[in-house]
Amino acid sequence: MALSPHPCDAFVALPPASVDAVILFAKNAGNAKEVIHEVIYCPPTDHASGSKVKCTYIEVEQVGHCNAVLLCKTPWMWGADMGANDKGVCIGNTPVVSKALGDADKEGKLTGPDLVRLGLERANSAKEALDIITSLHKRHGTGGSCCEEESSVFHDIYMIADRKEAWVLETAGKDWVAEQVKEGIRNISNSYTIHTKRNAESESVKANGDFDFAGTYQAGTSSSRYEAAKELLNKSSGSLDVKGMINILRDQSSGVCQSGPDHVTVGSMVSILTPESSNAPCVHLVTATPDPCQSVYKPFVFTKETSFGNYTVSPSKTDAKHELYKHHEKARDQSNELKEMMRDLEQMGLDGVKEVIQGEEVTVSELNALFEDCVESEMKFY
Repeated sequence: MALSPHPCDAFVALPPASVDAVILFAKNAGNAKEVIHEVIYCPPTDHASGSKVKCTYIEVEQVGHCNAVLLCKTPWMWGADMGANDKGVCIGNTPVVSKALGDADKEGKLTGPDLVRLGLERANSAKEALDIITSLHKRHGTGGSCCEEESSVFHDIYMIADRKEAWVLETAGKDWVAEQVKEGIRNISNSYTIHTKRNAESESVKANGDFDFAGTYQAGTSSSRYEAAKELLNKSSGSLDVKGMINILRDQSSGVCQSGPDHVTVGSMVSILTPESSNAPCVHLVTATPDPCQSVYKPFVFTKETSFGNYTVSPSKTDAKHELYKHHEKARDQSNELKEMMRDLEQMGLDGVKEVIQGEEVTVSELNALFEDCVESEMKFY
């Protein structure tokens, strides 16, 4: 029933592993090489009581207020592989082949990406996102293909982070377990990692006592990328900054960065979550183009007057190539000279990000169209 999931990895680094008292969240989304990732911005919205929202396959009850969200997603799906909201919450999911998969999972219900988006739209903290996702998971269930061209169903693992902590949530059918991360590093790939140590669990798991969740539900061997990626994090622990996290997302030897021919990292994201006590905003960097080694990480900051543009938004589900993708596609397999220019452009953005998170004076007007301006600059180079 389930094909092998496309390689996906998510990471979090908290002090003392990270520097500048920030929390780093990161995710690489893998898919087939022909799949296109779009990056969209949705402003905050209010909704009438009793209204519904159409997700990928089903409708669910809407809430009164939805947060502003930045979403990295495939155009045909309503949900997102990863994203952030204006409350400093980030979520990413990775699919996993579970021994609990059955015929019921073929039925279109909520998908893992749907729950990522719903969590971001509704939660003001990582713990609240965990509660929202598990509540919707219990009420509506999950199911339906996560691939547009072929039927392939999975269960899901989530990395959830905010400005003070992170949570790893692992699901297998109606069962789920969660681990709280208060310091150091944590990563997830396409395999279960929570055995008996957990901080929250479903009622069905609690009823079965202290059993090995990963050992019970892991189908096949664990992802070798998980251990390789964990080693990369450990090597940088204590000095990990946004540049170091980007380097991990670009690491090909570990398999974290996929460059084909079958699987490609279609989108990548890094978020700098500043402390709650800080006046500095959170900053989110995304590629919106495939293969981090050939892409530029561009910064985005939520503001009250965000100007996002349409350069990274797919025109339609059937016409998925957005403007940035088209420019990037023409320059694919860049010359060394162009690649150096792109790295210089990225470094300029990172230098600006450093000023923002260190609390240096930056006008709000500069942040309103920050992402849009960076995309325009990148396209001019191509």
